[in-house]
Amino acid sequence: MIINDFSNKLIREKYFKKEITKKDINKLTQLLSKLRAHGIIKKVAKKNKYYLTTNGRKIINSILIYTRKNLLT
Repeated sequence: MIINDFSNKLIREKYFKKEITKKDINKLTQLLSKLRAHGIIKKVAKKNKYYLTTNGRKIINSILIYTRKNLLT
């Protein structure tokens, strides 16, 4: 399964099952900016969405193979 794009809001809805606080939103935003700085994700131009780079896909696949887990299942 290939993820075409994702947003901060989509991740918050999937990850935080409880009530979302401002602190949680800030944490996730900071994490996304770190992933952008390392070149794992890129921002879609003029949208509030992100996508995995080629290098990011390799890294994520390596992690999933190492931990033997499936993505989004």
